[in-house]
Amino acid sequence: MKSRKLSIAFSATCVIASLLLFALWARSNRTLDYLQWNRTRYGLGIAVTSFHSRCEFTFTSYNEVWRNMKAGWTSKTTRNPRWSWPKNPPLGFGISSNDAGNHFFMVPHWFLILITGFLAASPWIPKRFAFRFLLTVGSFLAAALVLALTAGRM
Repeated sequence: MKSRKLSIAFSATCVIASLLLFALWARSNRTLDYLQWNRTRYGLGIAVTSFHSRCEFTFTSYNEVWRNMKAGWTSKTTRNPRWSWPKNPPLGFGISSNDAGNHFFMVPHWFLILITGFLAASPWIPKRFAFRFLLTVGSFLAAALVLALTAGRM
């Protein structure tokens, strides 16, 4: 019984996270949301930025040029800027770095929503699968992959 209650709590948490990510996705088309944590005032921290239907994770390194940073948490919301990555990565995924020692990892919001949705359903998936069930799931995954690839080319 304890395991069932834990499964329900985990699924509910994942569904709430998925709904919040969906709201962030809708908001990202008109605003840029930014959350950063710095270990020192010279950078050396992590940041999450949401803009243009993408979520960008940034890992900043120590840089003595940045003296105006503040240690701890910083959040900011602005209108969506007109800048983007030099090349639009396929399906919204991308990895980049710059000369200042920052590393960027970008994923689209739909991917994060899909992951949290799968996590919400994972406690309820049976441990043993019938061949028919695996064939059905594989067909749906193949169809979803074909749709994603054709949507990425347009």
